[in-house]
Amino acid sequence: EGNFLFHARIGSVYSLSSRTDEAFRLKAAVSDGVGGTRFVESTVSRKDFSLFPLPMTPQNIGRIADAMADDPYGWGGMYGNRDCSAFLRDLFAGFGLWLPRNSFQQINEGKWIVPLGHLAPDEKERVIIETAVPFATILWMPGHVALYIGEHEGQAMALHVTWGVRRRTLLGEDRIVVGGYAVTTLRAGMEHPGVRPADLLISRIEAMRILVPRE
Repeated sequence: EGNFLFHARIGSVYSLSSRTDEAFRLKAAVSDGVGGTRFVESTVSRKDFSLFPLPMTPQNIGRIADAMADDPYGWGGMYGNRDCSAFLRDLFAGFGLWLPRNSFQQINEGKWIVPLGHLAPDEKERVIIETAVPFATILWMPGHVALYIGEHEGQAMALHVTWGVRRRTLLGEDRIVVGGYAVTTLRAGMEHPGVRPADLLISRIEAMRILVPRE
């Protein structure tokens, strides 16, 4: 009714009261001012919201991911921003696919998990390209997750929110900072002095989880 309620995050799900060709009428929970909540109705544009669940297609996944592309990186959700696992959680929520909050749980809570840590980098990449489902496979390494989106010129490509690439310098160790959303190969950073093969994503990936059954 012209009153600001809150910013609706991508990945949020609301109860639908009614709809028109241009808008949805939603029920939203807000503070009642005395420590509890109450429901109010709000009209929102169909340009900003979609019926749940969205069809899980590469086009829709890319569209939702692109809408988060300019958001800054947030360690552990700092300041309400997203890290790698929060990005994947919010990315898939609109498709009715619930993912836990942290990267270790996201790789372990499910089936179709493929161990990769025992493989050499080239063999690991071959298995990913041959086995993973593009836009529906999580690549996991300790402390980080990425979404496999397919193969380009013989290389596996990943979509992820990342702080950066580790490297060695004369003063010790630092990061080549990305600080957000990126589409990269699994060897991102190899062109920079000080980035060792062991620091590359392809060397650190230990498992992948396929979120949907292969056809």
